[in-house]
Amino acid sequence: MDFNEPLNREEAATMLRVSVRTVDRLIESGELPAARVGRAVRVARADVQALLTPTTPVPDVSSSGAGVLSSSLPRVEPEPLASGD
Repeated sequence: MDFNEPLNREEAATMLRVSVRTVDRLIESGELPAARVGRAVRVARADVQALLTPTTPVPDVSSSGAGVLSSSLPRVEPEPLASGD
């Protein structure tokens, strides 16, 4: 499988697990580069794969279980339960 292999809209939709109309919207918005070859629309497999690759960094979790993102939040201790005598 060639990483730069051109895909049609249906193949791109299958890879992305979306409808062909969604692929059309991605192309129209410029999020998915495409080229017209005659009457057909083609997208590069690499461009489809790029949409599948997460761009948001995943928070690093320390051994204590606290995430880096939550380390700046104040720690809240639970209040003791009142006994119902």
